[in-house]
Amino acid sequence: MTRADGTRQVTLNGWPLYRYSQDSKPGDTKGQGFGGIWFVTAPNGSKITAAASPSGGSSGGSSGGGYGY
Repeated sequence: MTRADGTRQVTLNGWPLYRYSQDSKPGDTKGQGFGGIWFVTAPNGSKITAAASPSGGSSGGSSGGGYGY
């Protein structure tokens, strides 16, 4: 999609995707559930709402991306 400022934004199923700044490597999910609105996406594009595990992973898989509602 094209944002109001003219830059392009990657989306998945109509939701904008963002990279959480503290996730530094593939598989990091430190932003999982952040503020109750940021969630990791599964490889199939669905929202993963499970809490991140203590090791930083997320149950159900992770693509390293996320989206907010």
